Amino acid sequence: MVSIIVSLLLGFLASTSTFLPWIIAGRTEPFIEVRGGEFNVGQYHALTGFDLMMGTNSMVGDIILLVFVGAIISILHIPLLTLIEKEKANVMRAFLFLLSGICVITPVTLVYAQRIWWISLGVNGTLGFSVTFESPGIGFLIASSCAIGLIALGIIITIKLAREYMYEQ
Repeated sequence: MVSIIVSLLLGFLASTSTFLPWIIAGRTEPFIEVRGGEFNVGQYHALTGFDLMMGTNSMVGDIILLVFVGAIISILHIPLLTLIEKEKANVMRAFLFLLSGICVITPVTLVYAQRIWWISLGVNGTLGFSVTFESPGIGFLIASSCAIGLIALGIIITIKLAREYMYEQ
């Protein structure tokens, strides 16, 4: 029963983390020159996981979809396997916890590894500028925590299964 609650909680937290700021990006020079003069774009920008998916940073944007895959596995499949209560379901549950955690940790590491982002603005046409990574946002930290929790649960279940197998022999 605890496994169901933890799985659902981590799945929902992972999926909602994409709507929170993942990175705080900064621009050294917040002014951009346009025909009419200078335009202040601001120094710091909070980019959510959803912004990263829809933006021009296509590689990381596509990878953020893995957070949703991990959340779906955590929300739907793990509780169903827990309710089945079969011997092989425990092995599959451990595998799905690990798979779900890996699906969430992959975008987290790739977002952290990428240091330059492109932001598009619609001012008299298309205007864009680059920003650099300043600090992680709350969504990034929540997704990291969920991934660590899912992987830890997968490892705990795997250790329990290994102990049961060793005592049977």
